[in-house]
Amino acid sequence: MQAIDAGDMAITCSLSAVELEQRRETVLAELRGAVEASKETEVGFAFRLSGGDAILEKLMHLIRLERACCPFITFKLTAEAHNGPIWFELSAPPDAKPMIADFLGIA
Repeated sequence: MQAIDAGDMAITCSLSAVELEQRRETVLAELRGAVEASKETEVGFAFRLSGGDAILEKLMHLIRLERACCPFITFKLTAEAHNGPIWFELSAPPDAKPMIADFLGIA
């Protein structure tokens, strides 16, 4: 479990080290191949993925899992018209950004 003190709000991930590694090797690994572009934002990270229902379902699965263990993360999912790209954004308090980067494997 990782914890960061962000003033009034504790930023805590309830996953154990083993569970975290399993999440990286399963759910995140399934999505990596669909990422077409990524960028760092002021409050987190944004990823453009190829469109399609299968990717949307995997992203929704990831969001459900992460909301349970990391309630401080805000998720934004945008599916562009005509089966265009999907934008997946994660944002959190500034102190949590390095923790998110570590989880996502972003150097």
